[in-house]
Amino acid sequence: MYHNINKKYLTTNYNILQWNFRSLSVRLPSLQNFLTFHKCSIVIISETWLLSSSLLNISNFKTFRTDRPDGYDGVVIAIHNSFKTNLISYFY
Repeated sequence: MYHNINKKYLTTNYNILQWNFRSLSVRLPSLQNFLTFHKCSIVIISETWLLSSSLLNISNFKTFRTDRPDGYDGVVIAIHNSFKTNLISYFY
């Protein structure tokens, strides 16, 4: 069933991190060090506790995020810049 998938993607190792942060802005330096040391490809962060007005920059990663108006909860998906990414908007 993998007829149209490039075999390169099936043989490459990726490091994927999922982390419940409980305030990303406080722990951002720790995250940056962890990503550098472990050479992560994809990062999924829950409980970011960011406001939509908060700036977020994770070096070498493109970020996609959803924030709550009150600043609690929130999710970030960060994908290393070596990957081609597109945001697919879905409304129902």
